[in-house]
Amino acid sequence: MGAYIAALDQGTASSRALLFDREQQVIGITQKEVSVLYPREGWVEQDPREIYSSQYAVMLELLIKHGIRAAGKWDRTFSPLMDETPR
Repeated sequence: MGAYIAALDQGTASSRALLFDREQQVIGITQKEVSVLYPREGWVEQDPREIYSSQYAVMLELLIKHGIRAAGKWDRTFSPLMDETPR
């Protein structure tokens, strides 16, 4: 396992990336809003390309902000964490 754990969270209105250390302390959070369309009552639509690009953007921003590079070329490394929630 790397020195850090990165987690992505996709909510209805925003994408979020969180960075944890080995002691499971949150050391960083980045968030970006995503567009939400309501074509009918009780319906929600979103552009999957916008979700993907916002997830990529928050992860990249988080890693850059904390000087972490996934390729291991810097002295800090991280392990990704994934949890898929069906909607």
